[in-house]
Amino acid sequence: PPTKYQSAVTSVRIAGDLGTEFQDVLVSTGPEATYFSQDGLRWDHVSETGFHALATHNAYCLAVGSDGRFGRALISLQTN
Repeated sequence: PPTKYQSAVTSVRIAGDLGTEFQDVLVSTGPEATYFSQDGLRWDHVSETGFHALATHNAYCLAVGSDGRFGRALISLQTN
């Protein structure tokens, strides 16, 4: 799990392989790091870049931080 302060967490609804099934995943961020989770229990460290707030639209996650920093990510899952 994230070990440092996280100022925002949001869910992102993404389509499955066939576009008919959907899954909610979580994105969490704070001033020092950003994380991703498929189940809320196991978190993957995504970046050392941190933000203060998150917003989502479809499979996009938007983030804003200090000094005018912003980021945008398209969330998808790889299947093997």
